[in-house]
Amino acid sequence: MIWWSSEESLTQVGDLLLDVDPFRSFQFGYHIEGFLDGNGLGFHSFPTTAEWDFGRISFEAVTMQGGGEDVSNLARSTFQIPNTFHDAVGIPASLSILGDLFPLADGRQLAIGGAGPIVEAYQPWDQQTLPAGLANPSYLFSARAQLADGKILVVGGLTVGTARDGTTPTIATTDEAYLFNVQTGDYLPTLGKLASPRAGATATLLGNGKVLVFGGIGTIDLTDPTSLLTGILASSEIYDPATQTFGAGPSLIEGKAFHTATRLDNGQVLVAGARHGLRHPVRLQHRLHLQPQQ
Repeated sequence: MIWWSSEESLTQVGDLLLDVDPFRSFQFGYHIEGFLDGNGLGFHSFPTTAEWDFGRISFEAVTMQGGGEDVSNLARSTFQIPNTFHDAVGIPASLSILGDLFPLADGRQLAIGGAGPIVEAYQPWDQQTLPAGLANPSYLFSARAQLADGKILVVGGLTVGTARDGTTPTIATTDEAYLFNVQTGDYLPTLGKLASPRAGATATLLGNGKVLVFGGIGTIDLTDPTSLLTGILASSEIYDPATQTFGAGPSLIEGKAFHTATRLDNGQVLVAGARHGLRHPVRLQHRLHLQPQQ
């Protein structure tokens, strides 16, 4: 395993076990001398002077032994001032709005939702974003959670279509639920559906491996704008990955949609912000603790 180090951070370069030839001179006249240790790790520290700020290097580890040549995967690294932003090298395949990022076991970040049917994976070792599958069907304002086995649960959302006249747009919430298998790229429906169609809900992984699906908009009527408030749900459902079905969960006094729901260290779920029902249509700072059923 080859690693690049700068100050206290480590970035994975590749997974070839290499002895780096200290006499190998690269195309641009700059070479890094070194050997791997007994664990297959090699380290090199770059200077952190101002002239390196926002500079970018691309490099590979190379060995030349026994007449052959082995080359690691290409790696890229950007030197940055602490607490600053900088663009990555790769350009995502599609625009993402209201999507989610989930960590993968190999160090990548999976981007799913908000970008149509394309699922992408960001690789930190070469700062590239590459397609990783298709999330099909892809519903707007669906909720997602990463299960203990790494699969992504996708629930609810909006379906957009046209009426029988072929011109009038139609929007409806859905009770569909799917599992995206990160390893195979399969996107398959769960055995059970949501009890209530909902869009703009949240899906939160609980300590017992189940998922709390809370809130959202249950019904939308394009002819009645108040349905965006009257249709907000206060109910929740709990997804059991063992059976791939949904059961009833706790309810709140007040419905919420487009909120956040975060599991705390004590096992409670913090629900914050929201589009509320008619009682509090513009208040965005209501917070409470929700203790889910186990």
